[in-house]
Amino acid sequence: MVKSLNTLLFILCAAIGLQAQTSAKEAKALLEKASVKMKSFEDVSIAFSYQFSNTRVNPPIKRQETGDIKLKGEKYRLNLMGVEQICDGKMLYSVLHEDEEVQKEVVKDDKGESQGLNPTTILDVYKKGFSYKLGGSAKVGNKTIEYVILKPTVSEEIDYITVGIVKGEDRLYSYEQRAKDGTTTLFTITAFEVNKKLADGLFQFNAKNYPGYYIPK
Repeated sequence: MVKSLNTLLFILCAAIGLQAQTSAKEAKALLEKASVKMKSFEDVSIAFSYQFSNTRVNPPIKRQETGDIKLKGEKYRLNLMGVEQICDGKMLYSVLHEDEEVQKEVVKDDKGESQGLNPTTILDVYKKGFSYKLGGSAKVGNKTIEYVILKPTVSEEIDYITVGIVKGEDRLYSYEQRAKDGTTTLFTITAFEVNKKLADGLFQFNAKNYPGYYIPK
């Protein structure tokens, strides 16, 4: 009897392990296809909604905004919450309109690798420091969204990330990050256009466009 139970437990554990491996393999395939598809476009123009919330604090925080971003290779131009970010692939300029100030920082480290998470690498986050699995699917309008859950192997801040991908289109639909302190950040794409022949000048910072702003040398 004991031997039979041990055999049954072994089979169940093996089945669960195989299911987890299959889930991880399929999740990785979804992310890879979406990443490759995103990089295949000459340029991408996106409008999105942004939600930030934390119900653990008193009073609870909940904020909703809209924004837009244009991407071309490693370059991008982002507008959100009164901040304009212009990245030429090497330097990132953050224009704080309320403070009439510009901040700038180097995008890549000494090894030529991008520092931190940025809009052009958001779908590549799974490649390092995360495990992943399928998170089910949901119908949104006339589209089916497939979700992938990413769990950081080591992180003092992030609990997990959920990436939504449009089935059949292999493109990003949403990106939700849940922090261990209860903070939730959610980006949801509301409009998506590609190959609009965006001019390179759109991704170049021009100090003349911001007269009177503090701009570091």
